[in-house]
Formats: sequence, structure tokens, C-alpha cells
Amino acid sequence: MSSDPSLPQFKLAKTDAARSEQHQSKVAEAVRYFLVALALSAVFTSLWMMNPRKKVSGSAVFELELEWTTRRPLIFIGDSVTRFQYLSLAYRLTYGHWQFEEPSFNATTKRIDREWGNWERFMRGTNALLKGNEVCDCYRNGTWDWRKTVEYIENRYFTTPYHNIAFYQAYDDHPGVCHTKGRLHPEEQSPYFDAPLDWCYTIPALLNHIDQTYGQSVIVLNLGIHNSSYVKWATAFAQHSNHSDSLLIWKQTTPSRDGKYAENKDYPLFEIFKSSKVVVMPTWRMLMDLYNANNSAVFNDHDNVHFQPQINKLMNQKLGELINRKLVS
Repeated sequence: MSSDPSLPQFKLAKTDAARSEQHQSKVAEAVRYFLVALALSAVFTSLWMMNPRKKVSGSAVFELELEWTTRRPLIFIGDSVTRFQYLSLAYRLTYGHWQFEEPSFNATTKRIDREWGNWERFMRGTNALLKGNEVCDCYRNGTWDWRKTVEYIENRYFTTPYHNIAFYQAYDDHPGVCHTKGRLHPEEQSPYFDAPLDWCYTIPALLNHIDQTYGQSVIVLNLGIHNSSYVKWATAFAQHSNHSDSLLIWKQTTPSRDGKYAENKDYPLFEIFKSSKVVVMPTWRMLMDLYNANNSAVFNDHDNVHFQPQINKLMNQKLGELINRKLVS
């Protein structure tokens, strides 16, 4: 019996159909993968555009991204000079521009400085400027003149989805840096009311508290112009740096308009830091050229020690460059 001549043709036709169906399936699968990849790309592009760490071109790269503020919690410890630097940065992260660069900014605009009249208005006002991003654990019992202040607490906690920044006001070890009980959840979000003390820490204890609270962070310490125990605090800072995973930066004493505070005040501290992991931010050197050229462009109109807003911007930029260099290297 002869074989059916249609049988091989049927098998061939079936094979061709299967191959065609398999090809179409692969094409459809490839299209699905492409559409998924396209959708994911759109999502990531959208997130990137909203991310404060996005890259930009030109000379404004640092100005617009502030990527260093997202890498680790940033903790400032110091006096009013450091407080104003913190407030300048917190304002920039809240609004997307430095306060003095607002079109409406002028001499009568409420600044992040001492144009508020008294401590309560200053604390409430600067806290309100930050649009709910800051809790101000703040209390002052005294006059606007800090030398007549009996009690003071000023711990500021600034948080956004991208940033975690704090400021602890510190002058000396008596009683040290104190915190008022329950102030992380203030009544009516008021930044100014009297409450029992929760804790008081000297600088060594405060550094341990920061490590336990924030983990790896960047800690910037500046004792400023007050009669603090410089060698004692610098020694504690150096010792802490050798067993901490945080980056510890000593912000050098800044000059004053009248030249009263000399750079050689810090020379003994530099010797202490040689055997530590402390990084020195040479604030003095950074400002002296500006100071010698035109000190009215450096200092504000109220006193001999606090700076014009653009100087706080400059100090934050230099701090960012230092942090980037140390964390990337």
C-alpha cells in the first residue's frame, strides 16, 4: 500500500504553523517587556526629577542639588554663629533657595537673624518659617543680651523625607546641653514653653547620645567666641572620633569685625586633632580675604560677630564640599 502523499505535507504545514505561533508569542512577549521597561523608565524619571539629589549642568551643580545633605544626618553643635548657619541651610532645604536671594528680600524683611526683637518672637518666627519641618525645643529665661540670660535651651530638629538635620546650642559644661521633656511633640506645635528637663549632657555624653540616636552621621562642633573649655572639649571630640563611625568636623573659630578673636586661639587644638580622625573646617582662612577686602560684606549690622546671609551660604557650601570629599574618598 502506498503512503498518503498528503501526510508529509500536513506535518510540514503543522510545523510551520507552530513556528509561526511561537514567533508571534516571542514578539508579543518582547513587546510586553518593552512596555514594562518604558513604564518603569517613566516612573524613575519622574522620581529623579523630584529628587533633590538630581544632577544639573553648569556652575550651579552644588547650588541646586545639595546632595551632601541627604547622605547622613547632619548635626550642628555650637553657639549662635553655628545656629544661623543651620537656619540658613534649613531654610534653603525648605524653599529651594537661600532666603536672601528671594526677589522680595530687603532690609525690612524678617531674616533668619536678630531682627525679631526678643527671644520668644525669634524662636517662634524662625520655627514658623520652616513650614512644619522643624521642632524647636527652645526656651530662654533672660533678655535679648545673652550675657544676662539665666537659662537657655535651643535644640532644633529639622526633618523632611530627604533630610535629617539638628542643632544643639552649646556654650559650656554648666549645665551643658539640656533637653526639655516631651518637646518632640509640643502642645499646639508651639516652640516656646517651659517644661521639666529630660536630660542634660556635657559634650562627651552628648556625642554618645547623637551616635545612639542617629547612627552614622556628620557632627559639626564649634565653640565660637565664648569662654568655653576649648582644650577640654577638643580633647573629648578627638577621643570620640577614634571610636565613632560618624564624621566629626571641628568648625574653626570665626574672626570678629574688631579683630578681637585671633586665629592663634585654635593652635593648641590643631595639635590635639593630629592624633584623631577629626576634620578641621578652616573657617578663619575662608573668611579672612573677604574680611580684609570689605568687612561690611561679612558682618551684619547688629554686632561684631554674626554674619551677613551670604556668608552663611558660603559656609554651608564649603561644609558641603568638605563632607563630599571625605565621604566619597
